[in-house]
Amino acid sequence: MISRSSLATVVLLIGGIAALDLSSAAAQSRNEFLQLLKRMEALEDNLSQVRRQAGIPEPARAAVTAAPITTAPSESYEKLFERQEAMRAEVDAQIRELTGAVEKIAFEVDRLTKRIDKMVKDVDVRLADLEKGTAAGRESSGPPTAQPAPAPQQTAARPQPALPDGTPKEQYDFAYGLLRQLDFDRAERALKAFLERNPSHELAENSRYWLGETYFARKNYQAAAETFLDGYKRNRDGRKAADNLLKLGISLTQLGQKAEACTTFRELQSRFGASAKDVRDLASAEQKKAGCT
Repeated sequence: MISRSSLATVVLLIGGIAALDLSSAAAQSRNEFLQLLKRMEALEDNLSQVRRQAGIPEPARAAVTAAPITTAPSESYEKLFERQEAMRAEVDAQIRELTGAVEKIAFEVDRLTKRIDKMVKDVDVRLADLEKGTAAGRESSGPPTAQPAPAPQQTAARPQPALPDGTPKEQYDFAYGLLRQLDFDRAERALKAFLERNPSHELAENSRYWLGETYFARKNYQAAAETFLDGYKRNRDGRKAADNLLKLGISLTQLGQKAEACTTFRELQSRFGASAKDVRDLASAEQKKAGCT
């Protein structure tokens, strides 16, 4: 036999279990519980009728209200469900925030990696880019400064010619090859000889710029400034025009001619600011070093 006190205990236990159930199926479980409760009440009524017919007295019944049965589990569950949803929303927000931070860091790492890769290119690659006149070649940093290589000992009585026989392109490649080997003395002589033989050749502009680089690398800034200025005056819109202005400004700074250097940097940014971003950025850095206003 099921007494109402036992029924109340079962109801409270089931209600407590239902309050702890935070799954998405909790609402369905509550409906099933209420249906089960109605069936148990109907069964208890049938048992009561049997007791009355058999003359069996009714057992003492504890006073149980319907409120704990019908409302308490529901109210408890609703509060727990709302708290669970709030916690879930907070966790989702934190996950989205962390995901965004990770993606941002990954982007910065990728950007810095690419920047480092660009900075560590060797001299040959940068010189080749400059020679082709590409955007990368606009860096115009020139060959690194190095001590001049000792002149080879002459074993023959007749001095070696500055340039070998061949076409202008072959002679230019020979002079440029000496520059890439950092043999600045021989490169200077070869480039001068090329300009004397081919003053109007399409490679004359490049040759004049690299001649200035041979002086600049050996810290002969006076000769470098004169050569870069001459190259710029000869071709103000050429491939090396912006590079000539940049190296002219740096050479003037090294010579202590601050006003002339600042004027040169301003002209560079005014004429080539939109078309030579790399050179413009280098010029801005050099302006700061020179103290230009």
